[in-house]
Amino acid sequence: CAGGTTTNSAGSPTAVGPLPLARGKGANSASPITDWCGQQCSGENLSQEDVALLRLLDQVYDGDASERVDCADWEGYMMVETTNGCDNSALYGEIPPASFAELLRRFAVGRGHRFYDLGSGTGKLVTLAALMGLEAVGIELEPGRHRRATAARDALIRRGALRRGGWPRLVQGSILEYDFSDADLIFVDSVAFSPEMMETLARNAAKMKSGAKVVSYK
Repeated sequence: CAGGTTTNSAGSPTAVGPLPLARGKGANSASPITDWCGQQCSGENLSQEDVALLRLLDQVYDGDASERVDCADWEGYMMVETTNGCDNSALYGEIPPASFAELLRRFAVGRGHRFYDLGSGTGKLVTLAALMGLEAVGIELEPGRHRRATAARDALIRRGALRRGGWPRLVQGSILEYDFSDADLIFVDSVAFSPEMMETLARNAAKMKSGAKVVSYK
């Protein structure tokens, strides 16, 4: 599901991008993006267990985790933009969980690897990463999105479904201030981020270990 991959000669974190963006309800969720995902993420790298985990994720997201529903309210939305110092930086977008699952398989990450979703929204990707065995952390500032993520996680805990990789850690906070230097893989939906935001994230990413990967839209 990714575009080109580049690594500098110093062996610093690898940047992978761009990725297709699927916007939330009410936005222009152009079908070519969905078609691109369908063509690039064929499902060939997903096992029967992966498919079962995707179905489990569906159950705690109202029957269909691929349905893009934003839980932010106006006050929370504006709070995020004020904190980021960037208009439209709180816009909501997702990639389909099945596409993300295939991305994880293509990168050969799993048990023991640490994953961060910077701006984790309603928690679908970070929860799926935990179901697939990763040590998963999601950082989301907007309160409504964070509450939806914790509700889904707690529903899976009640089902006893989050034993394999442990519970995902869901943090309500700013992605610009969080230390993710121990990550093996980072995902950030940065399509609406300002150059200043990207510079801050890049400075923090420079502290990551050699071989870590950053998946971004920019």
